[in-house]
Amino acid sequence: MNIFFLAPSYMNLERPIIHEMERQGNIVYFVEDKVFPNSWHFKVCRKKLIKCILFRKQEEKYWKKTIKDNVNFQLKFDLLFCINGTSFDKYLYDFLKKNNPHIKTCIYLWDTIRYYDFGRNLKYFDKAFTFDYQDSLDYSNLTFLPFYWVKPSSILSEIYDISIIGSDHDNRYEIVSKIYKQLIKENFNCYFKIVIQKCQRPHISIWSLISYFKKVTRRKKYIIDYNIPEIISTERISIGMTNKIISQSRCILDTDRECQSGTTPRVIWALALGKKIITTNKSIRNLPFYDKDRIQIIDRNNPYIDTNFLRIKNNTGNNSNYFEKLKIENWIENFIK
Repeated sequence: MNIFFLAPSYMNLERPIIHEMERQGNIVYFVEDKVFPNSWHFKVCRKKLIKCILFRKQEEKYWKKTIKDNVNFQLKFDLLFCINGTSFDKYLYDFLKKNNPHIKTCIYLWDTIRYYDFGRNLKYFDKAFTFDYQDSLDYSNLTFLPFYWVKPSSILSEIYDISIIGSDHDNRYEIVSKIYKQLIKENFNCYFKIVIQKCQRPHISIWSLISYFKKVTRRKKYIIDYNIPEIISTERISIGMTNKIISQSRCILDTDRECQSGTTPRVIWALALGKKIITTNKSIRNLPFYDKDRIQIIDRNNPYIDTNFLRIKNNTGNNSNYFEKLKIENWIENFIK
């Protein structure tokens, strides 16, 4: 099968998907899903009308130029497999459909529709899946499907009581730093790394300056005080390193984006490997793999951990069959079978 694979290149999460599709005998043509920062499809934007006027049809213009400049788009494809599709446009769909009348289409959302209007494109896809449980309830044509996980080549010894690796958004640094201070006092072995952008100042534009001054008027301390350097990284940490740390940890700390009800990849990876989870994601109670003996939910505004949860020995849980379906070789069948 020849697959046109449109997906974001984020933390290399697309690479295991490409590798598995190729391992199963498919030919994959990967195209990176472009994010337009000024897109009016972002739900958090309060300047929709202005952005609609200034950046009208930017996705269509982008694909017209991209297709014109790339001869590989003329190849024959059996499947359009799209992840998110922030840049997806009817122009791309019509082009592929015209050249490949029998092409099948499938989309997977690993961000929530409450954050970005992915729902506008669902009508172009034969099958649609989402990692976000609430979105699957709100949209009848969306099927709930958590992230994939990849079985590690070897199981490493556990050397950390708890770990987290992630970028700084939705107050993640503030939450993690409070927990770090609590656990260090109690002599827990922690591996905490929060990736901080090297430049924390706003981009120089009229909108960023307005946003900046609004935040300054709301609180005196706009620039976050990153006062625990040992938990900070200014370089992105690879998936390989992330998986290694998860394998070496008894428990994984997770902080969520408040507007979403799905779980981060590390939650799935960790639970599949028999680890415990401490998370700020209250919606995890509604998910089919929730297990109160392995998952502790904490308040993001007052992130205090019951350390007895960390001290109790892990159990394997009773969701092994569910996570077997999420192994990447089985997960991928939802899209290409």
